[in-house]
Amino acid sequence: MKRLLVLDRDYPFKDIRNKNIEIIVVALRVNLKKQLLEAGYNVVACFDEEYNKLPIADIPKNYLKHSWDSDRFLKRYAYEKRLEILGKEISFWKNVFDKYKPDAILNEVVTMEFMEVMYNEAKIKNIKYFCPCPSFFLPLTFWLKTPFDTYVPSAVWDNVLPNEFDYERARKLIADNSNRYLRPSYVPAQTPSLVKDTIRGFENFKNCLIEIIKNKIAGTFYYENSLEYVYDSLKICYNRLMHSHDSIKWDSNTEYILYPLHFEPEAVVEYWGYYFNDQTRIIGQIAHSLSTNQILIIKEHPQQIGVLLTKKYRMLKQRFCNIKFVSGDVSSFEICKKVSSVITLNGTIGMEFWMRQKPVIVLGNVFFRDFPGITKVQSVEQLQNVIRNHKYDVADLKTIELYVAKVYHYFFEMEFRAFIKNDEIAVLSDKIEEKMKEL
Repeated sequence: MKRLLVLDRDYPFKDIRNKNIEIIVVALRVNLKKQLLEAGYNVVACFDEEYNKLPIADIPKNYLKHSWDSDRFLKRYAYEKRLEILGKEISFWKNVFDKYKPDAILNEVVTMEFMEVMYNEAKIKNIKYFCPCPSFFLPLTFWLKTPFDTYVPSAVWDNVLPNEFDYERARKLIADNSNRYLRPSYVPAQTPSLVKDTIRGFENFKNCLIEIIKNKIAGTFYYENSLEYVYDSLKICYNRLMHSHDSIKWDSNTEYILYPLHFEPEAVVEYWGYYFNDQTRIIGQIAHSLSTNQILIIKEHPQQIGVLLTKKYRMLKQRFCNIKFVSGDVSSFEICKKVSSVITLNGTIGMEFWMRQKPVIVLGNVFFRDFPGITKVQSVEQLQNVIRNHKYDVADLKTIELYVAKVYHYFFEMEFRAFIKNDEIAVLSDKIEEKMKEL
């Protein structure tokens, strides 16, 4: 029997059931460990609970690839404390791997330093890290080559040979995408209520404070302190009440370029973005690159309506006269009709526009980056040249159909999200069994 280690946060990896696989669970928070044990899960370690007793391990040179400035929870600590935490994370994972000797890890993309340390220590021990990822745009999932981004190299796509069924699905998707907005599962069907969001925000704030106080009294380390994020969500609610988005008068003599804002804080920006990991800076760089007849339309993420009305984005408006803010509840399908091109970090809205034969500029490392007709930008200088001089390509429909069919063939059917159904858990169980056989 193979032993599979899962880190339990939101995804249901712990619920995999397979007679050939033993699941061991690692918890980050003390209260989560208690809940898991009460539910009958095999929890073998808890970082927050063990933190005070862990030795501070030596930190190898160039140990972290991203997390030093990307971890959303640890930014509140000073340099010396960060070194302590990192040393204890290394000790924790060394102890877990030495004691329980898992054959593999099943986890999401790296979203925090704790996961990056897990990945690094597993690599030292030759423990395989399996990382499934949703396509976000379709009810499909695929295995990542690395948990730091969703990039699939062109060499891989070249060897994907779709069948007729893949082509049938591709043609249907392209036709549907051309005629209407295809709402991803994570996008709410209705605009979130300001009143409900505010009530929920205060409830989350209260719960977060209670958790902080409990851990303070117990003298327990609390890694996932979300107080700053919860407070920011309340500020968004306040600004939704006090400010409004732009009313755009579309002018035929003006070229409009879209930048769809990513949800924050999120690994899509802070980890997958690499050197483009600050959206206010990205917007400033794009706005600085535009010619005098171009305007940048910035559309909020549909799960974070009101964020463009907060102070840090309003200050951008004071600096740049060529940017306009659009609410997240405005359909990207309607905006597509008005704009000439889209610039995205890692958003699958890029694939939507690409299928409609609109120019797409990608700054990050998303799975469709190497598709024909996608323009990959790696520097500010290149960005200005592409935008001002229209140095981009557009794929023909036959090529688009081919690569959408490749996506259907390369991915497997499962809508991967935090709360998935029993039949989807069964699919994931079968898929992880296949991966474990590769060991």
